[in-house]
Amino acid sequence: MIERKAHFLIREHAANPNPRVLSKLRRIGRVDTGVVYQQAVSIEDEKGNTHRLRR
Repeated sequence: MIERKAHFLIREHAANPNPRVLSKLRRIGRVDTGVVYQQAVSIEDEKGNTHRLRR
């Protein structure tokens, strides 16, 4: 997906790979059920390439 520049959403659980944090958690909005935050992170794929993502 990353190679095709596709967008995706993953629900993060404790069993997921732990991404490397690149920025502070930022409050970006509010929805009916609470506050929405965003943070820059990176993960490494099976080929050793690093990918910058948001969570």
